[in-house]
Amino acid sequence: MDKRMIVGAICTLILGANCMANSEKHLKNNDKRKPNLLFVFSDQQAYDMIGYSGNKQIRTPNLDKLSREGVSFSNAVSLCPICTPMRGMLMSGQHPLYNGCWTNDVPLLPENGTTFPQALNMAGYETAYIGKWHLYGGGTRDTGIPKGKNRHGFNGTFLTNNVTVDFRPESCFYWDDNGKKVFFKDVYKDHPWELEAQTRQAETWLENYDNDKPFALFVSWHPPHDYLGDGCPDIPGRQYNYNTSVLDSSLLDPYKGMDIVLRPDIDNTGKMADCIKEQYRNYMAMITACDASIGRFIKILKGKGLYSNTLIVFTSDHGDMLGSHGADKPKQEPQDYSCRVPLIMSGQNILPKNKKSELLIGTMDLMPTILGLLNIKVPESVQGMNLSPYILSGNDSAIESLPIFMFVGNGWRGVYTKEWTYAESVNPKVSKDRSVEINVLYNRQKDPGQLNNLYNDKNFAIVQKKLTGLTHDWMTRFGDKGFSNSDFSNIYDHEGWQKNYTDRPIDLLNKK
Repeated sequence: MDKRMIVGAICTLILGANCMANSEKHLKNNDKRKPNLLFVFSDQQAYDMIGYSGNKQIRTPNLDKLSREGVSFSNAVSLCPICTPMRGMLMSGQHPLYNGCWTNDVPLLPENGTTFPQALNMAGYETAYIGKWHLYGGGTRDTGIPKGKNRHGFNGTFLTNNVTVDFRPESCFYWDDNGKKVFFKDVYKDHPWELEAQTRQAETWLENYDNDKPFALFVSWHPPHDYLGDGCPDIPGRQYNYNTSVLDSSLLDPYKGMDIVLRPDIDNTGKMADCIKEQYRNYMAMITACDASIGRFIKILKGKGLYSNTLIVFTSDHGDMLGSHGADKPKQEPQDYSCRVPLIMSGQNILPKNKKSELLIGTMDLMPTILGLLNIKVPESVQGMNLSPYILSGNDSAIESLPIFMFVGNGWRGVYTKEWTYAESVNPKVSKDRSVEINVLYNRQKDPGQLNNLYNDKNFAIVQKKLTGLTHDWMTRFGDKGFSNSDFSNIYDHEGWQKNYTDRPIDLLNKK
């Protein structure tokens, strides 16, 4: 392990004990009850697609206000920018090679350490989950999550469709505890689309909650993820507009007629630009819908007198390339638009107000950091870092780098620092066939649009060598030998391992 990592871990232990003691004393002075947790995350919302990041054309007033009432992070990173791996790291605090979730649609390994909800349960919380799950395969996405080990400790309300990309009012649904598919159109007669229906479920839960225990409610929205429907004929893949409309006029109207400014690497003129701008409008309208739902949750918390003693966390699975860098997929890339996500933490009795943090924080760090802020012991099975001491002390320079990685496709590894993004393919020959460069070196401070790839530029050889070293340090820490999709294919039967997945990938790969 790199010396910096060892020193950082020691500092966390030392600072963590002092910080948690001080925080616990502060909480006791302000509220006898343990703080609640409301963890909300959208899916595929890039960092540049929220107002507090400086985007002046998107409308996110509630999230922007929440950022002013707490801590907003400018260097929050989805370490493996694809849905299931992110969720696996969130719920376990472990690297995908250890928790099982190395790609989409594979189950999070049960009984493989203490999960996020299990840690909350042991601390006396009631835990509930509403929305997209995507941590259970069973050989198909079209399945409910039965009570038991595959809910990983959620002991209260559990309402999910597992995963679907069809948000239409006539199609959206959830599974009940009896394994029955319940269509929202039969529950809400005014026929809401998926986000609206799930928001109502969460509102009902919050309004009716009267338990003496503190609560931890997780709400996971699939929007603004691309969804089923027709879009620009010359742009591949699912897009952001329907023949049958999902978004009502109140969401779309603010963006109609707006001269959308595209990302700097996309041509802002011509017929294709007009089509892409329409995609942006629908994407941003879905984000505005998520923002409005956050506002509704906050209103309920304030009405019940719970707002000041609730830690609210908002983030996203990963970003969305939206065609940038020639991408034909929305994620899985090392560029900022894929890896970098919004992150807000707010709690009047817990965190400082209006703090803009540059601290590096990755997906594996979310579980231990939030537990730290709630004064809950971090389980020994967690591999991420408890960064709560640095957040509370304002030490934004505590972390030097974060690992970024992808196992599917050709596979790549890299690091994210405050200044640099670096990544290298695990199979350079294959990487040449990709639409998006994954052998990259970007100076994000001087080149925020990541337009100038400095990989193998002799003028930056020293920088690249250092970042290559950090990448390999992180790989060594987790026993990652540069595994790619072909390595996993050799040890798993695709359908079988989704149904009977019990061994950690790292163990199976090392036996190969």
